[in-house]
Amino acid sequence: MLFSLGFREAFPVDVWIKRIMESVYFNGEDTPKDQIQLFAKEQYGEYGGYAQQYLFCGWSEEIIIKKYNQQQNNL
Repeated sequence: MLFSLGFREAFPVDVWIKRIMESVYFNGEDTPKDQIQLFAKEQYGEYGGYAQQYLFCGWSEEIIIKKYNQQQNNL
């Protein structure tokens, strides 16, 4: 939706985005998806889709780096 249809404000909340948002903005507390979407709409506005991609990619990269470092430490 973000790239092909131009819905820049689209902020789908799947299980991974839910975990990231809870970790970053809600002190790790279980938060309903509709509350996360409302927060994202207020926080990011029309650029919510880009923010969602940025959050996911940044978080994914952090996890990959941690796993790599753990593997290096185990050698």
